[in-house]
Amino acid sequence: MSYSKRFKNYCEFERECVDFIKSFTQSSLLLFKDWNNIDLIPAIERHLYISFLTNPTLFYILLDSLSKEKFDYEDNSLKTYLKYKYNIFNKFSLLRKLKDEIKFDNLNDLELYVNKHKYMVIVHHPKFVYYLIESGFKDKNILWVVLNQNKKIRKILGKKETVISLPKGLDSNIYHPLIDPIINLSSKIYSLLSIIKPRYIICVEGDAPYHSAIAAISKVNNIKSICIQWGIFYPNKIDIGFSNMKFDYFLAWGKYFADQLTPLNKSLDIRLFGYPNQKFMSHQYKKSNKIIFLSQPPIDHITQQNFDDYIFIMRELSIRLKDFEIVYRSHPSFISSEIENSLRDSRITLDHEDNLFHHLSDSIISVGILTSALLESVLLDSIPISFNPTCLRHSIDFNQMGIGISVSNKTDAINKICNLAEDSSLMDSYRSKILNVKKDLFEFNQKKTIMDFIESI
Repeated sequence: MSYSKRFKNYCEFERECVDFIKSFTQSSLLLFKDWNNIDLIPAIERHLYISFLTNPTLFYILLDSLSKEKFDYEDNSLKTYLKYKYNIFNKFSLLRKLKDEIKFDNLNDLELYVNKHKYMVIVHHPKFVYYLIESGFKDKNILWVVLNQNKKIRKILGKKETVISLPKGLDSNIYHPLIDPIINLSSKIYSLLSIIKPRYIICVEGDAPYHSAIAAISKVNNIKSICIQWGIFYPNKIDIGFSNMKFDYFLAWGKYFADQLTPLNKSLDIRLFGYPNQKFMSHQYKKSNKIIFLSQPPIDHITQQNFDDYIFIMRELSIRLKDFEIVYRSHPSFISSEIENSLRDSRITLDHEDNLFHHLSDSIISVGILTSALLESVLLDSIPISFNPTCLRHSIDFNQMGIGISVSNKTDAINKICNLAEDSSLMDSYRSKILNVKKDLFEFNQKKTIMDFIESI
């Protein structure tokens, strides 16, 4: 069953899920607010959010089971669904990834790392590893804990870096199949931190269930927890993924983003650091006639028709703008051989480089569909074009700020990009505004490296 069975669009479905989760945890799950002196409610909320959005049927079954006043842990229809039909924890959610492709470490092996590493970094995707490496997180005696894509991340980090995974075992079925994955995840993180006890534990982004568990568990172990901003905060998701964060510190790109988080995180110490990759902050303007398309996969808010229109815009521009190189960058989580094969006979360049800086530093225009990479393009003085035909409002209105173009219609997008590309004075006007506005978006006065900054707080 898809969300379209009951809702007009994905945004309405997502909003209903968010409101339900907030109400459900407060009415039925408050016993997990003090699990071994740890507040697991934020982790459970994030877990339910991921589970519902990837599997709407679960959401509908749970709604139906709650037609009574209180959640029934013994509801057989819900338990049966969870266990036999889809088994969401093994098939859909991020928690499934904790069990796939991981060579688990034994608890006894963790003793080897006691008092040997000041920093522990926990990641689940290679994109975060690249982000941290480019920000100076290498050759710093860091203990890397990898939750997914273990083999690929080890290869990226190289043999000199110390890489482990969560301890194996500790799984149990105590409460309910809806909640047990978070309990099991938290038990592993608790064991990891209570044995190794680094001085600092560092995460990126902050919206995953394990981020919330780490932040809460770090507090009872007197470990400083730090989250580094990655991307922007979209409506609806911000109310679950970026609310009630328990980290000791959140390093934000700038005041604009800190102001978005503050109302949802009254006790969070948000520090303005700036963009952690110093190359982005000190870049000297040098562009070629290149227009880059920053892809996002056709899932969630982006329908297949939205994505097809996005590809159509790119194809049309490759025909109409002969003096420009049109580059297609696949999203790290969505590399479609079918799409790329269909583009090989066109003038479009396929770029598989993982380094976002190299993608954007010489692109005069950047075109995206619901991607935070358009903010990085602003840092590098590349004019952002947001093609957004979706139901979701982009968290930054480039039209209103005067630094780029936001458009929802493919014909308008093609015409406006062509007009921009063929008018050098118009491009100069946008770039002039970008130079002024980006100082409001990003902190530029930071002189310390991110590692030195962490040491100072």
